[in-house]
Amino acid sequence: MALQPPILPQLINETITTARISADSGIKVYIPSYGNLRVDDIISIYFNSVLVVDYRITEVDVLPQQFLIPGNSAMLGNNIMQYTATDRVGNTTSSDPLPFTVVQSASVSDYVLSAQIIRNGANADGHDQNQIIYILSSLTGQSVSDKFITFAHYDSGGVNLSAPYGQTSNAGLFNLFITSSINENVLIVATLSSDNTVTNSEVLSFVEAPITYSLSATVVVNNQPANGQGYNLVVAKLVNSLTQAGIGGRSLQVYVGGAANYPNAVITNEMGEASIYISTTNPGSMNVIISLQSDYTVQTNLDINFIPSYPITFPPYEVWVGEYVPVSTLFGPIYFQQGHVYEVSLSRTYNFIWDCGVNYAHIYSGAGTICASGRPTDFLFLGDGFSYLKPLKTGSGADFYSRYAPYYNAANSGYTLVTVVDHGPTDSTFSIPAILGKQGNVLLEHSDNAESPNPAGNVTPEIAYEPTDYWV
Repeated sequence: MALQPPILPQLINETITTARISADSGIKVYIPSYGNLRVDDIISIYFNSVLVVDYRITEVDVLPQQFLIPGNSAMLGNNIMQYTATDRVGNTTSSDPLPFTVVQSASVSDYVLSAQIIRNGANADGHDQNQIIYILSSLTGQSVSDKFITFAHYDSGGVNLSAPYGQTSNAGLFNLFITSSINENVLIVATLSSDNTVTNSEVLSFVEAPITYSLSATVVVNNQPANGQGYNLVVAKLVNSLTQAGIGGRSLQVYVGGAANYPNAVITNEMGEASIYISTTNPGSMNVIISLQSDYTVQTNLDINFIPSYPITFPPYEVWVGEYVPVSTLFGPIYFQQGHVYEVSLSRTYNFIWDCGVNYAHIYSGAGTICASGRPTDFLFLGDGFSYLKPLKTGSGADFYSRYAPYYNAANSGYTLVTVVDHGPTDSTFSIPAILGKQGNVLLEHSDNAESPNPAGNVTPEIAYEPTDYWV
């Protein structure tokens, strides 16, 4: 594919006069930028098939650039200007040729159009402006007012001019403002409308605008079960706050307030989006904080929720057991939910269940030798012993009381591994494999061991004691 033809700003209707060439000390040639421009490319300009310029590219933003071809290279009549670009491995691409005519003229115009660049290097954001002031004067240096100047620009398509033409002021001036959305060099050609041999050419640069980031997030999937296998999905989006265009290839840091599994960092795709999958075994609300890794002030956060997924097994823990073990000691690490059913497993089997409210008036409750029979109990026991229970309040097990305690004799003392499983509220799909039909009763194992302060004999629990015998 051929490159764009060279630009000759002195041309008017594909013609240039000898007077114009003489006034400008030659023929002005602008070489436009092209795709795949690389450092060390060689630009070769041919005038009527004769090599007149060889130029090595030292920076990728040097084009478009003006070259001045000596006027004596021109011929009256038909001429052709063309250039080639050769990369470092020798591949050469030619531009389309630009034919034009050189005609004889006796004199130049009575006017001179000059320019002063007031601002250059604006951000290529479509808003930041470069500025040129044009000055129209006579050959004797007098300001020329009320003359119209037209403007043309040569670029990749991102340029906007404050006006396509303008009229000089009393001082012979006109201000032109230029914006671009593409970071490149831009050729601006001004022409006096009443005499198109009077022109001025300037090259302006537009640089890549610093990006102002905007980060947002949306919960796409929420309220998944807290079983470690259900994933909530949060999608973060990073955009240019000015253009709202997505920004890809950026790293986002992720933090979730709570025990959860999630990626510590994600990379935005070409649309500026990144998906964050989060799982946990802890039900409830969690706050998700997302930050741009390169600038932590660019941040957003939102809440997600996980619903309980029963059964939930708490991490097992060890408790020293010897003699009477109150519930505050046995269940200290557990946070109970009122109305839930809990299953308890003890690796060391107790000798019997002791009731402080029958023959004895004290129990080790964690707060001193206070018998819990003097205050309401905090558990409803289901089935046999401590196997299944239902809290009558919500809170830490360290703050719970019960008149019943498992008893371990001296020979049986030691550490026991406590495993607690939360089967959820009583309306959940769970069936206790004991005597669930008698949830109003307290059903406890008793022993006729001589050490038992409350021996009850080997009797079936539901016959031996009525609920009123055990609950205060």
